[in-house]
Parts: sequence; C-alpha cells; structure tokens
Amino acid sequence: MEEQEERVNEFDILVIDADSLMYKIAYVYQTPNQLTNALDHKIEDIIRKVGADETHVIIKGKDNFRYQCDPEYKGNRADTIEPEVKDRIEQLYDYARTFSVISDGCEADDICSILVHSSIVTGKRVCVAHIDKDLDMIPGYHYNYGKNKHYYMHPYDSYRFLMAQCLAGDATDNIKGIKGMGMLTASKVIGNTTNFNLLPKIIQVWKDKVPDKWQEEFVKTVNCIMLRTKTEDLRPLTYDEIMERLKWDVEREKVSEENNNTVDVSREPVSESGE
Repeated sequence: MEEQEERVNEFDILVIDADSLMYKIAYVYQTPNQLTNALDHKIEDIIRKVGADETHVIIKGKDNFRYQCDPEYKGNRADTIEPEVKDRIEQLYDYARTFSVISDGCEADDICSILVHSSIVTGKRVCVAHIDKDLDMIPGYHYNYGKNKHYYMHPYDSYRFLMAQCLAGDATDNIKGIKGMGMLTASKVIGNTTNFNLLPKIIQVWKDKVPDKWQEEFVKTVNCIMLRTKTEDLRPLTYDEIMERLKWDVEREKVSEENNNTVDVSREPVSESGE
C-alpha cells in the first residue's frame, strides 16, 4: 500500500475573529449541545480550509478604550436582538471563553491585528479569518469564512484603506469622520497620491473641511478607526502619537512581503465537503 504524503500547512498561525460566529449560530441553533457543537464545527472548518499549525480564536471582552475617545462610539446601534437569542449568544460566549483570547479593554479586531503584526515581524506565515471589511487595514493574508474566499492585502493597499477610513470614518460604528464623506469619496480624494505623501494630504483635507476643530475631530476619528498593532497602544493616542503611527513605513512593507510571499493565495477555496 502506497504511503500518503503528509500535508504541509500553508500557514504557521491562523487568527480567527470569532464574534460574528456567535450571532450567526445563535439564530440557527437552540439547545446548548447544538450551540457548542456548531461553534466547534465552524472553527474546525475554518482551520481545515486555511491550513495552519497554530490557531488563536479571538472574542470580545469587557470595556473598550474607544469609549474614552468618543462616548458616542457605536452609539447608533439599536438593540433589536430577541431575549432568547441573546441568551444563546451568551451561552456561546461562556463556552468560547474556555479556549479563546478575550479582548478586554479593546476590540477583538485589535487583538487580531496585534497577533498578525507580531507574527509577521518574527517571520511567521500568518492568516486572519473574518468577515469584517475593517480588518482589511491589516496587511497580509485573509480568509473570509462567510464567502469561503482567500485573498491578500498588500501592505501598500491596506495602508491606503486605513487612510481612506481616517477621512470617512465608519457609519456602522458611529465613527463620524468628515461629514458627507464616505469611502468612495475618500478614495477619490486620495486618488493617485503616493503613500509617502498620503498623510500630509489627509491632514490638509481635514483642515480644509473642518477648519474650527479639525485636530480634535481627526484624533477622535483615528483613535476609533485605527486597529492597534502593539499592546502598549491599547489606549487613546495623542495627536503626535497618531501622526507617528500613521507614517508610511516602507521597511515594514518589505518585512511583510518577505515573510508572506511563500503562500499560494490563488489556490481554489476548499469546498464545504472538504473535497
């Protein structure tokens, strides 16, 4: 009998933003066993479709430093979830807390970003699995488990995505940005500006559009929109700190490219049956 070749995983580390799984599962399943089995199955399915030696599951925790930056952060979200669904969501979180990284004091997205950046710096091949477009400001390999889609965010493009959000904000999370400027308009404003010149361009647009209190509103927007890349930044940042973090870092781009260029992101998605 011919010996099968052992599979070599594409990635060293897989980071899963799991919050959306809780809500999706809670609307479909009802009993405790159904809920936990469904979560286990979905996480295992993501791991199988990505292929990684090590997996970190990230879920939300208590509090968030962004409420110190803007008390109205996420203040536009209406509570429309039925009580019985809320109970099932909490059951899932109770279970997930036994094996997940809990993002107390910040967003789960922040922890995902920190884990990805620290992995890249140490030369690890890393992939982040999620369904949230906001994570596209993280450079490198992504897997959208809602669409069963693998894709790659070049550091050049992930930076431009972040900078566009620094203008537009995010209506979903009540991050206001510049009034009347959505992502489409922000992308047009950025245009062909090089990444080296992008930060001065962003600042000038804020000064032009919000002349009276541009710095205050800019700091509020960026503090809420920007995912952190290191644990010491899990707090409100000052204007000077933000300017330092937002500088285009060509050296970081090189490191990211060197450590991630061995992965075949063009491969076909694994089917639901695993075939």
